[in-house]
Amino acid sequence: MTSVRYAPSAQPRYRWLHHELLKDLRLGKYPIGSAFPTEEQLVKLYQVSRQTVRAATRLLCESGLILCRRRLGTIVIATQPSNQTLCAPHCAQSYRQQSLRTRLVVLDKAWKPLDAQTRPQFNCPASHWLHVYCIQERVDNAQLNALSVLYLRDEYAAIVDHLHTQSVHLPDLHQSLYGQPVARIVQTIRADVFPPPQFPSELLTQCITPLASKQLTPAPQTTYCHLDAQAQIMSAITHCDQPHDNELKTCWNLEPIC
Repeated sequence: MTSVRYAPSAQPRYRWLHHELLKDLRLGKYPIGSAFPTEEQLVKLYQVSRQTVRAATRLLCESGLILCRRRLGTIVIATQPSNQTLCAPHCAQSYRQQSLRTRLVVLDKAWKPLDAQTRPQFNCPASHWLHVYCIQERVDNAQLNALSVLYLRDEYAAIVDHLHTQSVHLPDLHQSLYGQPVARIVQTIRADVFPPPQFPSELLTQCITPLASKQLTPAPQTTYCHLDAQAQIMSAITHCDQPHDNELKTCWNLEPIC
């Protein structure tokens, strides 16, 4: 197996290793029921200390992904954390809070025109936009939450250089980098499929299993458009949520009608 080296970053080594192992599980490298690499194998493969391996695998155990058995080794029992999905924000403040609970991991970017589906939503004269293809992950456990496309007008293209791996709120970046506040946020939720058609197929293998990339599953798609005081779109981001088996059940107690 080819060793993977830690690249210095703002996050601790054990968080980096946890993220790498989560990605391997998500991509099917270690199927459910299979043996998970030993501590010694992980030390050699990722060239980190035993303490780093123990901290990272403890997070996997706490998320219900692996089961450590004394003298019998460790087995894989799930490939995705069992946490509930994030709910759609109901106001600007909850949108900001959700943004800060997730982070965008950039996979690729390209300048190109808007597609026929997106153009009517934006209603903007700009012909070419920077398309930034990302994974939206939860900060607490690096769980894949959505496949995302960030759209930037040319004058705001530098925003992509400030995403890194930390959680950011896009309206905050418009204010801090350009001194231009976002005056209005328009949220649109519609039915779509996962993986989304606008996401390049060659990038899917970096975030989901080959089988999942070929299966179109109904999923909600949420778009946030950030408008300036003249009602022009400054940027927008679309999230296509990862399908989950969770169900939402609601109960109402009705008062008797006299």
